[in-house]
Amino acid sequence: MITRERRTDLQSLLVSCHRAPTAREYASDLVRGLARVFDSPVCVWLNETARKFEPLAWTADAEPHLAEILFRCTAKPGIENEAAPGNTLETLITVPMLFRSSPGGVLMLANRCGGYTQADCEILLEAGRIALLEHEKRRLAGDAGYAPGEKNIASFVHKLRQPLSIIDTCAYFLDMVLPQFPEKSHAQISVIQQQVAIADRILTEAVQSLYPSQK
Repeated sequence: MITRERRTDLQSLLVSCHRAPTAREYASDLVRGLARVFDSPVCVWLNETARKFEPLAWTADAEPHLAEILFRCTAKPGIENEAAPGNTLETLITVPMLFRSSPGGVLMLANRCGGYTQADCEILLEAGRIALLEHEKRRLAGDAGYAPGEKNIASFVHKLRQPLSIIDTCAYFLDMVLPQFPEKSHAQISVIQQQVAIADRILTEAVQSLYPSQK
């Protein structure tokens, strides 16, 4: 099982990554943090584009293994705790980064002493979902090519989405670490998550109504 300390560390990591101003910095901060939280010197975030995987961010220890990582990468979750002949990665966990039910990227961590567990896979799946959305928001803000006046609105929306995302992340982890609480408490956490999603949709629709070309 994942310890409470690791859950707390991962929550703190996702919150701290919100401070990253650009998509690239967000991805770099995330992989370095995941490597620390999961005691995995090798950590890579791969984007999936046109059914191909491309490294987006990785730790320094992952550099010598990128060719093998690309060869072994898959969009299906998996754990390998015994190295096959010819493989340089001794232990490996692969987790898709999902947008709804579609993979938009992959997180791969490797070479942790003692290997990985199904609990690791489950929490990484949710972390990947959150990270993919946060990265995409920053990428779109950076690539949209807003005019000077539009940049103010884009900056306002981006800044407002940061606390909303932090609230959503905290609500998710509260739901995970408070299993002993009454069902009513979990229902209230669900309400928080639903309201955050509504607020995010309102922001998105507002920007799209002002600038239809950004749909």
